[in-house]
Parts: sequence; structure tokens; C-alpha cells
Amino acid sequence: MPPHFTRMQLSERVAYHRLAVIHHHLGHSELAEHFYLKALSLCPSPLEYDEEALYYMQVYLVLGDIIFYELKDPFDASGYYNLALAAAMELGNKKAQLKIYTRLAIIYHNFLVDREVSLSYYQKARAFATELNIHRINLAPVRAAQALVKNVK
Repeated sequence: MPPHFTRMQLSERVAYHRLAVIHHHLGHSELAEHFYLKALSLCPSPLEYDEEALYYMQVYLVLGDIIFYELKDPFDASGYYNLALAAAMELGNKKAQLKIYTRLAIIYHNFLVDREVSLSYYQKARAFATELNIHRINLAPVRAAQALVKNVK
């Protein structure tokens, strides 16, 4: 436990995180988002330990997925993915950066229709893929994102 956390603060954060996970599994996306954000609000700022940055990265990735795939809001999802990206960069986690850059490229290409931004994200993803010796990046929209395209038309 980080020294600046009291046992009560940590217990409260864990409780909110657990509520978020439960609501997410029950399909209550808005409540899951609320409780994840409440859990994040109890995290120290600025981040002092890698574990904190890892937690931020993981939660912001989940939030991005909830908002994009379940609530079908690519604009807000891109905000969460950018926050996850910042934490991944802080950690130097190249695989996570590859994953997040790819998701951002997909969102900007297919949903926010900003080809210049999409290309920038794709080029960054491609650079990480090359460095990690990954030969293909799948930029096809996936899961519920395909339904979003149909609903927008």
C-alpha cells in the first residue's frame, strides 16, 4: 500500500472499483463509468508509483471500451483512450501503446472521420508494431463498432 494512502482510502477505492466491475458485468454501462471515475478520483495525483500509472492505464482502457463499444460514443471514448495512452507512455509499456494507438486510429478513421489524425495514430502504431516485431495491425472496426457504423448511416 502506498504510504500516502490510509487504509480507509484504499478500502473506499477498492469498493468503488468492485462496484464498477459488477455494474459493467451486469450491462449497466453508465453506472460502471460512474464508479470507475469515482475510484480514479481517489487515486493520488501526481502519480508516484508505477502501480498507480498501471491502474490508471487499465481503468481508462476499460472506460474507453465501455464508452466506445457499449455506449457507442467514439468522441468520449477517444478521450479515455488518450488518458490510457498517457499512462502507458509514463510506464513505457510499448504493447499497450500499440493497442491504444491502433484503437485511436480506428476511431478517427471510421467514426470521427479525421484522416490526418487517424494517419498519425496509425503511423505511431506501425512504429511500435515494427519495434515489437508484429507484422500486421488490424484496423478493421470490431464488435459493436460495426453496429455503430450501421446506426450512423
